[in-house]
Amino acid sequence: MHFLKTSFHNLGFMVLALSLLLGCSGADMLSGSFPGDATVVSPDMGGPNCPIYTQDGCIHSVARACEIKMQYGNGCEDADDDCFVTNCSSSTPKWFQDALADCNDQNADISPLATERCNAVDDDCDRQVDETFTLGEPCDGCQGQGVLECAIDDAFDVACSTAPGQTDAVESMVETCNELDDDCDEVVDEFCVTPTDRSEQPTRLALCPSHILVVSERALVAIDENLMEVTLTDAPHITYVRCSTNWVVWLQPTQGPCPMIAEGPSRCSGELWAWPYEGSPARIGTEDDYGPIQLADGTAYWHKVNLNGPLVERLVLGTEGPPTTVVRQASAPTGPIIDDLIFIRQWNDGSNPQVGLQSVVDEGISRLVRNPMGIGGIPVANEQYAVWSMGNTRSGLWVVPRDNAARGGFQLPLAPGVYQPLALVDTFLFYQDQSGPDGPVYRLNISTGQTTLFLVQSVTNSLKIAPDGTRAIWLDNAWPNRYKVTSWPIPERRD
Repeated sequence: MHFLKTSFHNLGFMVLALSLLLGCSGADMLSGSFPGDATVVSPDMGGPNCPIYTQDGCIHSVARACEIKMQYGNGCEDADDDCFVTNCSSSTPKWFQDALADCNDQNADISPLATERCNAVDDDCDRQVDETFTLGEPCDGCQGQGVLECAIDDAFDVACSTAPGQTDAVESMVETCNELDDDCDEVVDEFCVTPTDRSEQPTRLALCPSHILVVSERALVAIDENLMEVTLTDAPHITYVRCSTNWVVWLQPTQGPCPMIAEGPSRCSGELWAWPYEGSPARIGTEDDYGPIQLADGTAYWHKVNLNGPLVERLVLGTEGPPTTVVRQASAPTGPIIDDLIFIRQWNDGSNPQVGLQSVVDEGISRLVRNPMGIGGIPVANEQYAVWSMGNTRSGLWVVPRDNAARGGFQLPLAPGVYQPLALVDTFLFYQDQSGPDGPVYRLNISTGQTTLFLVQSVTNSLKIAPDGTRAIWLDNAWPNRYKVTSWPIPERRD
C-alpha cells in the first residue's frame, strides 16, 4: 500500500477508523498487533524517525532497504542498485512492492528515501515536484519584478528570477551570451565578442590553447589571440578538425562533403593531415574511410572503417611509421585518457553500439561500462564523467561516473526532446536540444541537477568549450559570416 504523509495529531483519528474497520483496539493497533497480513501502523509512520514503515519494520535508511530487499526482492528489478525496485514478479509481497517502489530506476539519487531538491524532479517519489520550495512567488530582482525559482548554485534553495532559468544571486551567476544581464552588473553580454564579418561563411570551429580554427567551404584558417591569420589549407570541405598544445589534425575529404551516416560508425573518405605549430602541414594518413579524431598531447587517435568493421588506431605525431591498432570493432575514441583508458563505441556481433572503456596500450584490456538499453551515441567525457545520447531518437542523455563506470550509470531527468551532449567542464554538462534547427544550448550541473539556459540558439554542434572552462566559441545563424567567442570562466569555480 502507499503511505500518506500525515502529522502526528491526526493519528488518533486514523487509529480509531482502522480499529473500527478491523475489529481491534487502538492499543493493539499502536502495539503492532494486527490481524492478517495487513501493514503495521506506527506512531512514527511517515515521520522523521521512520520515513517508511512496513510489516517487517521501519525502513529508515538505504542500508535497511537493502536488507529487506535481499529478503523479499529477488523477483524485482533494481537497475540503479539503490535497493528500491520496479517490475516485481507476482510472487513478491504487495506490501514490499509498495514500500520499496522506485519512481526512477535509472538514477540512484531518486528514491523514496531521497531528500527533495529544487530541480524540477520528483526526487523522493511522492508524486510531487519541488513541493518543499516556494516556487513562483513574486520577488524583486535586479532586472525588476520576478518570481522565485530554484537557485543555480544550491539545489536546496530558491532565488529571484526575472527571466526563465536566471536568478539575481550575483555571486553564483555567469554572464552568458543570451541578451540578458545575468550577473546583475547593469551590463548585457559584456564578455561576448563578435568579430567582424569574414569573406566566407564559417561552417565549423575548433578551440585550441593558442588559436581558434575556422573552417569555411574553401579553407581552414588558424587565428591567434592577436587576430593574425594563417591559412593551413585551401582544400574544400575540411572536417574532423582537432587541436592540442602543439598540433592541429584534420581530415581532408577527397570525394566532396562528408555524407551523413544514419546507421553505423561515422566515416568520411579522405586523407589525414597534421600541422605542427612550428612547422608545415603534412599528410599523416593516406586515403581511406576515417571517423572523428581525438588528440591527446602529441598522439592522435581515430577510427577507420573497412570491410571487417571499424577499428581504432593511434599515431604518435612527428614520428614515421604506420599507425598502431588500439582495438577492433570500435569507433569514436573519446578522451581524456586516464590510466591508459579511453572511451569508445563498441560494435559487437551486429548488436547496438555500446560505450566502453578500452586500454590504448593493450588491446586485450578493457573495462565494463554500464549502458542503458538501445543504441549508445558518441560520448563526451572528462576526468569525472562520460555522457552520451540514448537510442535512435536521442530522446535522453546517459551519465556514467568515471570512477564507478561499471555500476554507476543513470539517465538525466530531461523533458521530451532530441538531445546531443557537447562538452563537459568539471561537473557541468553543456548539451543542445536538437528537436529543431539551431536549437538552444543548456548548462546542467550533474552534481545538483540544476539546469540553466546557456545560449538562446547555436548552429547545431558548433559550440566548443575549452577543457578548463575559460573560453567558448560557437556559430549563430543570426550572424552567418561571424563566429562568437567568450573569454571568461564559464561555470562558477568551486575548490
